[in-house]
Amino acid sequence: AIREEREREEEKRMREKEEEERKREDEEKRRKEEAEKRRKEEERRFAEVQETMEKTISEQMQIAELEHEKKMKPLMEENVQLRLKVQQLQIENENLIKEKNEISSENDQLQESLEM
Repeated sequence: AIREEREREEEKRMREKEEEERKREDEEKRRKEEAEKRRKEEERRFAEVQETMEKTISEQMQIAELEHEKKMKPLMEENVQLRLKVQQLQIENENLIKEKNEISSENDQLQESLEM
């Protein structure tokens, strides 16, 4: 009877040990799962923040591009006007040079006829 009692107590202790081990394993598994959940959540939030930053940077670049175009458009138009003015002045200059040469030639002819 004493031996049976000891065997029952030994079996009881073994079951308790097994139960404690199972609880410990379950707790460890739960902690690992929670840690993995936190890691995934942090990765998701990081990706979200990164995406938001990329959108913001892209929007800022577009704004800067539009502002640059807005500033450049009148300058480019002015440049075209100035180029046209330069062409016009070059043509006028060429015409004046031709006219001067013609007058000079006429003058030379008159000078020659006076000398004769």
